[in-house]
Amino acid sequence: MKYFAGKTFSTVVLWVSSAIFAATSQAEGDSRVNGTTPAERMAALRGYCASIPIGSLREARAALIPLAAKIYSGQEVGSSLKAWGQVAAKVYADSKARLEKDPKDNNARNPFEKHALIHAYMVCRDRAEIPASIVDEMKRYVGLYKHRAWFGYGALNYRVMNDGAGFIAAELWPDLKDSDGLDSAGIKAATKTRLLGYFADIVRNNTDEYGSPTYLGIDFSAIKLLADYAVDPEVKNQAALTLDSMLLHVACAWNHGYYVATASRAKYWGSSITSPDAMDTTAAIGWLYFGALRSIDPAHTNPAGCFWFTVPKSYRPPEVFTDIANDRAAPFTHRGGLRDNIRFTIYHNPTYALASEWTLLKSPNQGHYKESRRNMFKWVSDRPVSTFVPLQDNPRRPYKLEEKVANAFGYGENPFGQSLQHENTLIGIASVPADYPYWKMYAPFTTEGAIVKRIEKSDWVFCHGGSVLFAFRYLQPAYWDKPRVKERCDILRSDSRNNGWVLETSPVAPYAGGGVDEELKRFADAVLAKTKLDSAAIDTPKPAFTYISLSGHRLAITYRPHNEAYARQHLIDGEPVNYAAYPLFGNPWVQQKMGGDLLTIRHGEKIVNYDFKRWTRSGGGL
Repeated sequence: MKYFAGKTFSTVVLWVSSAIFAATSQAEGDSRVNGTTPAERMAALRGYCASIPIGSLREARAALIPLAAKIYSGQEVGSSLKAWGQVAAKVYADSKARLEKDPKDNNARNPFEKHALIHAYMVCRDRAEIPASIVDEMKRYVGLYKHRAWFGYGALNYRVMNDGAGFIAAELWPDLKDSDGLDSAGIKAATKTRLLGYFADIVRNNTDEYGSPTYLGIDFSAIKLLADYAVDPEVKNQAALTLDSMLLHVACAWNHGYYVATASRAKYWGSSITSPDAMDTTAAIGWLYFGALRSIDPAHTNPAGCFWFTVPKSYRPPEVFTDIANDRAAPFTHRGGLRDNIRFTIYHNPTYALASEWTLLKSPNQGHYKESRRNMFKWVSDRPVSTFVPLQDNPRRPYKLEEKVANAFGYGENPFGQSLQHENTLIGIASVPADYPYWKMYAPFTTEGAIVKRIEKSDWVFCHGGSVLFAFRYLQPAYWDKPRVKERCDILRSDSRNNGWVLETSPVAPYAGGGVDEELKRFADAVLAKTKLDSAAIDTPKPAFTYISLSGHRLAITYRPHNEAYARQHLIDGEPVNYAAYPLFGNPWVQQKMGGDLLTIRHGEKIVNYDFKRWTRSGGGL
């Protein structure tokens, strides 16, 4: 059977190990792009960006991508500059009109527009003469902003775009004045203090938008503006080292072109794909540096975020990052987290990866649940959506339940769901109060071909993904709901408020031979014979269950209410998981304590050391 880029499993392992860096052909479609080196991939994606229709002249963040790409590439420069002038004038006029109508309108100033205008100017000013009229419009627009203290929506991407673009604008234009009355020196001083604060927190504690398919990539682009173009040496250096730390998180979650990470923000089902067929922003930036086994679809890279990384300037990540991102020859576990309340585990196998998240949040009403993605499983495939994520109904805004509006399909997490992972096995549990309006669990199984074969036995669903085998089941009764036509997946549902689930994964190799049907049958027989599930306590006030995995490990999980301390609710082979000891980076090659100043990277003979107290980087792997 032809189910994995034309290869059966007997050849796929050799293919993965020997050809991981090889470029694939454009046979998947002329619209796809590829490249064997970062420079080739940057040029390919930049060329795509230059072909994008300009679209609305009202939104700089969208229109300036094809305009900047054309100007940088020397294409249609005159007409592109004319359109840029129209965009800049319209953005300024619209914002000014809104502020005149309502000076307290927090949405009248949009950092996406501010960042796009300034970043495009820095990218293009050495490629073409930017008319003074465009510069004047941009200065007037930046002058509408307040810089003395943070003002407006507080998401990290808004902050780094607003302060970063404001800082660069103040360096560019000594006569700049903002709506607080600050001159350029005052703007630089105010924004620099905040920017250095963001950097210090990110390199020691991760970002609040960790793992986000879209917004982490926006953070990347805003900080790259500073790493590439800041004149202030302190800002420039710290921005570059902060980018290194952020990109290293992506490298540790990378698996052959698939970005496999839990996320603080992941909107809609599509944002969970993060594969060569639907990169989104963050994974597209990872692809530029680390590559993939096959070409990617640029239409789903969110170019408004990743385009800026197609323009090589002064920022360069260490070479060892690529070595770490692409060393998937043997299984390993990566551990990390965010400050003191979130920890994640990523298990990498040569052909797939499984990730999960543990949280210690104080209330079910916290905004984190609105967009988070706590579990993620992906495998290498020549078909789209080789992704499986157990999900659960949840409110659109958990902090505003009185709205009585459910979240969209594949969007956010239920506050009362928890999970426990050991290597290639992941289990979950939930206990949703009787008065909470959202509780039903659902699991999407793609029907686009990445699941080559699916069978059911003894409450389990067994799947062959070409490069992986996996088994899934709920503890309570389950049924197949109506398929999702838009997302192209079948839906397995389970409606009990107290519930649990098990996801077991395996390489194909232990069960290989005889084709897909025989391999899947051997795997299913092994799961049914070797695993053991004890769910006798699932309907108690604090539900619990134990599961002996296919590899023989005993996983025990007990539901922990939000107001209860973590103690022994998660056990692996009788020992509690010590989440408090999880590092910021922890795998065979990368080590940094949570909150620590020292980051050590060692891969083969390449060594890189960071000291974030002194903001230095040294070693032979640069």
